[in-house]
Amino acid sequence: MTLPSRIQLSKKASDRFRAIKANTGVTPNILSRIAISISLSKETGISNSGVEDNNGQELSREVLFGDLAATYELLIKKFMLDNQIEGDIREVTVGLIEMGVHKLGHVRSVDDLIRLTILGRGCAE
Repeated sequence: MTLPSRIQLSKKASDRFRAIKANTGVTPNILSRIAISISLSKETGISNSGVEDNNGQELSREVLFGDLAATYELLIKKFMLDNQIEGDIREVTVGLIEMGVHKLGHVRSVDDLIRLTILGRGCAE
């Protein structure tokens, strides 16, 4: 079980990332990494990931994870093991991105991203 060569985001995630990029300049691949990291640190499963479609942007493994692909693969596999999730690592990865997109919902600036990721607080705090 290895990371898939391509990940297809939902239209909702792609639209949200596009809006965040317009406000912050941060690209969808980096936003996806942030979304995964947030989900890995706060979630205990992917049952509420709400992946509605796969009609959004497609990212290759190299673009999505860069030089950190092996690290993300280990983190996602550990998440699956810890939460007793069996199944496709592609679906889990997309689910983690979708849950993270929800957490990124109020990001309007780089300061919001900093508060959310580094300080661990929401944008309204």
